[in-house]
Amino acid sequence: MTKIRTHIAELSTKIGEEVKLAGHAQVVRAQSSVAFIVLRDITGIVQCVIGREHPQFETAGSVTAESVLEIVGTVAGTKIAASTPNGAEVQIESLRAMSAAEALPIPVIEKGDVEVSAEKRQDWRFLVWRRERDATILRAMF
Repeated sequence: MTKIRTHIAELSTKIGEEVKLAGHAQVVRAQSSVAFIVLRDITGIVQCVIGREHPQFETAGSVTAESVLEIVGTVAGTKIAASTPNGAEVQIESLRAMSAAEALPIPVIEKGDVEVSAEKRQDWRFLVWRRERDATILRAMF
């Protein structure tokens, strides 16, 4: 098992290798035969895939958004994954939830025109900065 954590930005140089990733589950999509977890760390995002035949398939499908995960898997470069920023996808070999997140009070992934009240944004400021639009505003300010 890989001992050293790999940052997501480094994955394009590790095609075919086993890596250990750690980060937040940005999006989880569980289908009948496969589950996808979009993992985010400070350097970027990557799609991780696990098939139904894997013993941890049910665990992957029950991961909540913004849970902190440790994923060990093999990096694959595929045509579908080429649309991701690093051009790689990770085939999950083991999955560990380091910290499971509860349901979020505000959406972190913006879908449509979901507007959050100013009061709620102030109460949950640490989550607001995970939203792409708000993070971009913050980076522009500093």
